[in-house]
Amino acid sequence: MKNYSITFIAVSIAIAPLALQAEPQIVSPNTHKVPFLGLDGTFLINQDHQASINDPRNPKRLVVNKMEKFSFYADNEGTQAIAKDCTYIYMGAAKDPKFYDLFKSAIWDQFELAKDEKADPACDRFKYITVVVPHGDPAHMHFRYGDTKSDLTTLLNMSKDEDDKKSFSPWFATYCNNGRNRCGEG
Repeated sequence: MKNYSITFIAVSIAIAPLALQAEPQIVSPNTHKVPFLGLDGTFLINQDHQASINDPRNPKRLVVNKMEKFSFYADNEGTQAIAKDCTYIYMGAAKDPKFYDLFKSAIWDQFELAKDEKADPACDRFKYITVVVPHGDPAHMHFRYGDTKSDLTTLLNMSKDEDDKKSFSPWFATYCNNGRNRCGEG
């Protein structure tokens, strides 16, 4: 009887860490639906979402090439570049710390600026990017960014910021895809 107890305890200790890691890996909701997670094309600030329009942090136009190269513009037409051809490395998906338990699609895809000596220095303003990939009807996405003083965890945790219309918190910049500029209040 004593040997069985010792064996049981030893096996329990050995597999306990595995049980803690049993949580499923978080993947983007668009992983098996559309190429490049839907991050390929022109995205315009949503004219139906007042907080997105009025928040001075939000570029008016994003151009994404195969979820790897991003360009950011101060105008809808794409004539006033903030930063162009910034190359990113996909860092994986993460749960929204506030909304995931309510909506399993509340997942942010995370990107970090690649080290590239030829890159536009203005890309450093957008060193970290988090995106809730295009979803809904009409299709839209959410976008946040941080500079070299920020990190991906900080961007994710912005979801937990208190509601404050004056500071546009929490930050959920909304963009329409396919070059549209109206996609509902979502």
